Amino acid sequence: MRKTRSNPSIELTAYDSSCDTSRCGRNIQILSVTDVGWEIDGVGCVKIDRRIQTAHGIRFSISGGDGEIARAYLYVMRNDFHDAPFGLLEDVYVDESQRGGGLGTRLVQEVIAAAREAGCYKLIATSRTSRPKVHELYRRLGFENHGVEFRMNLDDA
Repeated sequence: MRKTRSNPSIELTAYDSSCDTSRCGRNIQILSVTDVGWEIDGVGCVKIDRRIQTAHGIRFSISGGDGEIARAYLYVMRNDFHDAPFGLLEDVYVDESQRGGGLGTRLVQEVIAAAREAGCYKLIATSRTSRPKVHELYRRLGFENHGVEFRMNLDDA
């Protein structure tokens, strides 16, 4: 599905795509059950099952002039702690020549609106510690510093 909003200077397009059903389908799928080989008192041998759950991704793009000048992704996911889904704001980018003109604000506002429309109970936005202007944008739009992000690069995978 494609939604487009426009004004005289920019066009905002959101592409809505579901998870590849050949990989994860609509239902939870048990991929494997592993006997990890240790005992827990009163429980017995512990087993770990691996399940793929459907995630929903929406790509937001602002185009102008020669092409795309800003983008962001919203991933809508579920966990076992809440009935409602949560959103993850990812890969927010505004072309360096366009920064400071309000495109990042407009883009993130659209993502927030889409997360609300999807019924998300929270929206998570992460940012590198070296990006204080991005942190200020997120705070101005209502995000709160809620914790610390840990990351492991898996380039060798």
